[in-house]
Amino acid sequence: MNTKRVVTMLIQTVKSEIVSHLSYIIGNNNEAAVIDPRRDCKIYQQIAKNWGAKINYIFETHRNEDYVTGSLELEKLTGATIFHGPGLPWGFGKIIKDNQEINVGTLKIKALHTPGHSPDSTSYVLYDLESGEEPVIVFTGDTLFVGDVGRTDFLGEKMTPTMSERLYDSINDKLLSLGDGVIVCPAHGSGSVCGGKIREREISTIGIEKKTNPMLNLTKDAFIKQKTSEQHQTPPYFMQMEAYNLNGPPILGEIPTPYPLTPSEFKKTAENSYIIDTRTPAAFGAAHIKDSFSLTPKRLLNVGWVADYNKPILLVVEDLHALDFAADNLFRLGL
Repeated sequence: MNTKRVVTMLIQTVKSEIVSHLSYIIGNNNEAAVIDPRRDCKIYQQIAKNWGAKINYIFETHRNEDYVTGSLELEKLTGATIFHGPGLPWGFGKIIKDNQEINVGTLKIKALHTPGHSPDSTSYVLYDLESGEEPVIVFTGDTLFVGDVGRTDFLGEKMTPTMSERLYDSINDKLLSLGDGVIVCPAHGSGSVCGGKIREREISTIGIEKKTNPMLNLTKDAFIKQKTSEQHQTPPYFMQMEAYNLNGPPILGEIPTPYPLTPSEFKKTAENSYIIDTRTPAAFGAAHIKDSFSLTPKRLLNVGWVADYNKPILLVVEDLHALDFAADNLFRLGL
């Protein structure tokens, strides 16, 4: 009796809450690839292990500004090859060419250079060769979001019109022509500072975006005018993220575990530290340490507005769960 082997396309989203970051792992036939991994990256290795797969490739959609990439950490764990788009002087990984194709089992990933949000922005189109030659998913990074498009102001005011035009061309000439049924998987969801009006849904399709995304119904001139008129906030920590993600952040292997301090040790260390209190506002209001910042767990991204990378951070937390949450998320910010 002949038994037909069933080949399955596997995909899982890994979400990092406070930066609204969405990364993806795909797999097929004992092979896997990760798109835009976060820094605490053992989760991808565990998912691949559950699938019986090995991670062979890491694809970065762009040099991220809001969190530390996990590509080097994951490369050390798995030996996978890292790919970036062109346009920046990368300190690690390899450049992937426009339209270059890489197979992951019977899946095919095709790189599309889609600059605009950043010079190196690259989208990755996924094909399931078992079901046909039509594209199934496009991982758009910060080029196209659900209900919005990427920022174009990171290179400065003088370059914003040029980057806006490049973004328009990338979306209209490369992404929208993929087909209305293609699933859109962006690198960020609602709440990210990398977009202004990203909707709550985390996935969409090209067809839905054509109908509902207001930025996709503008002429080129109107699109550029809209993008150049936008007012976005840029947290100070973005500068450190850009340096880390261009040259390669330090490889730590494990999330550093905070250790407890006695009151006298805390007082001595506090003189040259940032004190972050993650307890409830009511608890903070009732009593708090002088010069501390009240930032509840979901607001920890705001640490990037007040802290720099030359001073230690002291945490005041409600319990061990809050401590773990804070440590994980500060690790993703490189703090």
